[in-house]
Amino acid sequence: MSEPKMGFFAKIYYSITSFKKYGQFLRSSTASAVLHVLVIALLCCVITYIPAVNSYNIIVDKMIEYIDKKAPDFKFANGKLEVYGDMPIILDGADATIIIDTSPGAEDILNSYDRVILITDDQIIQKNYVDRTYIGLEAFNGLEMTKETLMEVLPLLKTLGIPVFI
Repeated sequence: MSEPKMGFFAKIYYSITSFKKYGQFLRSSTASAVLHVLVIALLCCVITYIPAVNSYNIIVDKMIEYIDKKAPDFKFANGKLEVYGDMPIILDGADATIIIDTSPGAEDILNSYDRVILITDDQIIQKNYVDRTYIGLEAFNGLEMTKETLMEVLPLLKTLGIPVFI
């Protein structure tokens, strides 16, 4: 007796809900079985990553709002950072404090913190208790950025985040 052909989604549904249909599934080809497994895996991944993508978009939105409202105007060009505002700018984080200070002698503030990241006019210094790591901003010599250009680029993080999650 010939069994009626089932559609793709009907097969997925019956593979989950009907044990009686397994005899029919055993007679199907290996390629069909592999295709069904891939589709089910893809559906599970999409369902799993939707909350992660949503959270990522919320974080990007908050970052854009924070920079727009609270970050001072700045200019980064030729490996030098200029910040137009009162110094130092201190951002307390859960793991470390971030300090932005482009005034001369800014490194003296490192003695007041155990874990801190200091951004000066020409380098980034990360202090972890006694160890210090120095990164010269001349490494980013070809990059030019202002607050306005940063605000134009940040919304692209949402678009770029989708392929990263995929």
